[in-house]
Amino acid sequence: MDDKQFQQQFLPTSYRYCGLTLDFNSDSDFETQFNVSIRDLSDADGWVRQFEAITKSNWKVRFTYPLKRTIQRKDYVCHHQDFRHIEGKGKKCEARVKFTGCKAKMIIKIKAVNKRTQYRYPWVKDGMPATITISYRHNHPMLNAQVLSFRKVDPIVKEKFVDYFNKGLSVASAIEYHLNEIDLDPDIDDPILTRADAALNPSRRVVSHLYDIWREENLGSRIGEGMWTVLRDKTKEYSSVGATVLINEESGVIVIVTPLMFRAHVQDTSKTIAFVDSTASCDADNHSITFVMLVSSYGAVPGGVVITTGQREVDYVAGFSALKSALGNSAFGGSGWPQIFMTDDSTAERNALHTVWPSATLMLCHFHILQAVWRWLWDSRHEVKKEDRQKFMQLFKDVLNATDRDVSEKFYQKLLCNVEHSGYREYVQQLWTRRTEWCKAWRNIPSMRGHHTNNFCEVTVRLFKDHVLTRCKAYNAVALVDFVITVMDRFYRNRLEKFANGRITASNILLEKLLLKSSYITDPETIGVVKSGVASVYTVPSQSNANIKYTVDPSIGCCSCAVGMDGSCCKHQVAVFKFFSETFPNLPPITAASRHECAVLALGYNAPPLSFYAGMLERKVDEVEGGYAGTIGHSSRTESSSVMSEILAGSSGTGNDVSASKVCLAWKQLSSKVEALLAQQEGDCSEFMRGIKHMQQRLDKVHTANQLSSFFHSSASFLPRRHHSHAMIRTQPTSAARRKQLQLTRGAKRQLAGRPPAGEKRPKKRPRSLSSNISNNLPNAKSHGIGH
Repeated sequence: MDDKQFQQQFLPTSYRYCGLTLDFNSDSDFETQFNVSIRDLSDADGWVRQFEAITKSNWKVRFTYPLKRTIQRKDYVCHHQDFRHIEGKGKKCEARVKFTGCKAKMIIKIKAVNKRTQYRYPWVKDGMPATITISYRHNHPMLNAQVLSFRKVDPIVKEKFVDYFNKGLSVASAIEYHLNEIDLDPDIDDPILTRADAALNPSRRVVSHLYDIWREENLGSRIGEGMWTVLRDKTKEYSSVGATVLINEESGVIVIVTPLMFRAHVQDTSKTIAFVDSTASCDADNHSITFVMLVSSYGAVPGGVVITTGQREVDYVAGFSALKSALGNSAFGGSGWPQIFMTDDSTAERNALHTVWPSATLMLCHFHILQAVWRWLWDSRHEVKKEDRQKFMQLFKDVLNATDRDVSEKFYQKLLCNVEHSGYREYVQQLWTRRTEWCKAWRNIPSMRGHHTNNFCEVTVRLFKDHVLTRCKAYNAVALVDFVITVMDRFYRNRLEKFANGRITASNILLEKLLLKSSYITDPETIGVVKSGVASVYTVPSQSNANIKYTVDPSIGCCSCAVGMDGSCCKHQVAVFKFFSETFPNLPPITAASRHECAVLALGYNAPPLSFYAGMLERKVDEVEGGYAGTIGHSSRTESSSVMSEILAGSSGTGNDVSASKVCLAWKQLSSKVEALLAQQEGDCSEFMRGIKHMQQRLDKVHTANQLSSFFHSSASFLPRRHHSHAMIRTQPTSAARRKQLQLTRGAKRQLAGRPPAGEKRPKKRPRSLSSNISNNLPNAKSHGIGH
């Protein structure tokens, strides 16, 4: 190989060279010396990095000599040399030995540029004051998979991974994404060699180290002053996206309000009822996270997130006070507090809510009350006979579910008379003193809107751990704030956009069911109209007894029947809506205006105009331009009476509404097709029977239109991909004991969801259902946290 070929193949092309001498035997065995246009030692390091990339080698500094007269010098050796290696340290595998005693070395000498050196050395005068001597005699191959696996990561690749981490990728996700980038990069001539080269495709250990460095710089330490310093520095970044983050280091409180949460507080429905619940075990320091959920026509939307160091009353008071300050005058529809807070029986949480918002009414979740009573009956210390537990529980449920106060009082007296267990009587008497918080007879309030449980918050906790954190603990509180502002906010935005884009038809199905129930009224003359000032009140006859009349007030969305007295939408209200086109605040949102309102909640000023959400067959509607101020509220939910008539006639604006009778017909056709397929089968059909039994088990759990729709849509879905993670969010011991799925350990990994594979033998387990366990006289497992 001549000098020109050597220079083109081995030396960086961005430098000038002269005086090259070469003793070449092979690509890994040669000696050379030349002058190069390097001015100082920092330039020398840059030249070495480029030489490493060309030759697929790595060099480490052996000596750096102090400036002597007019010469700077730096000595490099191959990184497989035993320099600075301690025998036995870091030795994990005999087959992977990095230090081979390689003798390859490189010496860079740089002369000072002055009149004397320019006069004495012509190559200094020509701008090439550095002399490089290379003894490239390695005792190991160069293009070898094991040798390449020891290379140091390239600085450009480091920057790429830092960019991956900034975009929210984890270590595993960044590695997978980088591999895909290598495969798809057209500029890479040899992807096999690139994937083997640790400088271009670093190992998991190196990527984890880079992530640790990035995490320390961006998230600070796990706890202590370092974490708070980083959080204070990032508040400006959060403000730039419209989020408000308030920090109180003394009490250890962090309050987060995102733009979507601010818009949720503008809704008229936000002043009616709010749901509050807490969870923990979401980060390394086990901070408590409290969610404040607001009711809307489209489900619950977050109204604020409070992070505290614990679940004491002082922690809650500090957190709720900070949330009140962050929301300002726009809190809860401008009223400052909701009419009702729905919580579980956590004394610290309820006392704090009463301290911060004393005008709000505190209600207890029915599920948690029934669960507490059932656990009390199963507690061995109370010595309740097993055959009496169901009877005692039913007596209490009669008291709880009575819709009239006198009837509830009678059931209470009946319980005291029929229960001989003195401890249970005393327990119920203590609960009776708080009957206004849990008994249905004291809940005939329109603002309840039929919500008697805290399930919105319970589901939010599950979604937060499953979808936001993917069952992996956050590094610290700063990471939790990042997750809430980015991932959680994006998750709810996408869910709301799905409704706005007409991809969720549960509201249409619910309205059609109510219309079917109200079909017994065929003549609007049977509905009485009572004028009360500007508004009107209607009297609707009962289906079972025409002499019984129910009063319907459209202005507050309430009916005097057992279903509608707590603000739920009933068939009598739908009948008034059907014949008189009245606006109700609690009707299912099905019109273009309601979809546009949902889009404004999700997107704010970026929401398209009203015409964008009109159906293909709807009449032209007035376009709404501008921002969201004044557009979020129930007043805009109902369209003109002509549009409503089209919807009720079966030709809705979306052109996709189907009546329940058509669904039943389609189901009959589907069942006929299944019967035909089963008739063709021969031999053992036990697998089909197991599948039918499993489907029947799932169908037994369907109680609402949403669940029925999910049952149909998920009947042919596959199992989701497993989510592997590092630090796991732990589950209750009883939950771990029930994790008996194939290919899944009994740890805290995310449970498989959806329909199981055909033929999989799933062990029978007790259903996680309070009503089912009461019916079977079995204990109920604890959900999570304290005070539940």
